[in-house]
Order: sequence, then C-alpha cells, then structure tokens
Amino acid sequence: MGTIKKIRNNKKVELRTPCCDMRLIGVEYDKEGKQSGYVIYIDKTQQLQSITEVALKNMIKQCNFANTVVENGELKCLECDIEDLHRFRHIGKTLEVLDSEKIYLLGVLLDFENRDSIIGYRVLINSILVIDLEKEKLINRISAADSRKKLVNFELKNGELKVKNDIKVDKIIKCKNWAGGI
Repeated sequence: MGTIKKIRNNKKVELRTPCCDMRLIGVEYDKEGKQSGYVIYIDKTQQLQSITEVALKNMIKQCNFANTVVENGELKCLECDIEDLHRFRHIGKTLEVLDSEKIYLLGVLLDFENRDSIIGYRVLINSILVIDLEKEKLINRISAADSRKKLVNFELKNGELKVKNDIKVDKIIKCKNWAGGI
C-alpha cells in the first residue's frame, strides 16, 4: 500500500508506492580508513542508518531489501559492486560523506495528472539528504561536459535514465507545481 501525503495550503500531493523496506546505499569507514560497516536507506522514514555487517546480514533475512542479498554468507549488491556505493565516515552521531560526486537513484517521480509521464527523480546526491530533482535538471547535470558525477545504480542512455539490472525503485506520484517544486 502506498503512502499518501497532502498539505492543503501548499497544494503538495504525493502518492508513494515503496518498492522495498530498505536498500544498501553505502559503505562506512572509521577514521583510520578501515571499513567499519554499511549504510542503509530506510524507506519508511526516508533516512540513512549505519549498520554493522552482522546486523545487516540478519536484517536482510527479515526485511525486504531492494538491492542486497546474502549469498554463501557474503553480502552482494544487485545493482553495482559494493565498492561503487557511497562512502561514509561516522562522526559522533552523524554520517560524513567521503565521496560527494556520486548520485544514487531512489525513486521515479510521476505526474499526478498523467501517471505515465516522468517529471523527475528522487535521488541521494552530494549529501546524506534525499532530494527530488526535475528530470531535465538531473539529466543536464549528468550530461554537462564538466560533470564529474558518478552514477551509482543507474545509467543515462539515449537521454533517459535507466536503473541498472532492473532493480525496483519507488514510484512517487506528484503534482507538477507543488510549492517548493521539484
């Protein structure tokens, strides 16, 4: 069942069909540069969380992960090599991004009036914050001659974004002109 968000005064409408409970989006390192765990995206709260390898393997057995499985006792990311995921360092109670040039696609934004029309994407970009970007703005940012953006779980083909290995992403239906815009 999807999530419905409505704010009457700002005319914000979002109907969300989540594809999973969680997804692996990064690797965590300690201050010496050694791998100390992983970072997951929790769909329900739309937040990032640090997790140990043992805890992650146990959680994969209990929750619906979009992009991660345990095979022969080893973690396997289905979208890309685990080394290609975002890199983080835990500082106190917060996560610091170690490589800010990566873009991770979390969802597709569809037009409320025409649900076959993609108007944008929900991405994790340059920070630990999840943001919505208009389709054209994201494609232009990626396609720019001086762009050093690295696409983690999707690719740009013929002017369209495509998720690698057909991994599912959230489908989010929005009004094109909600306050704050995309």
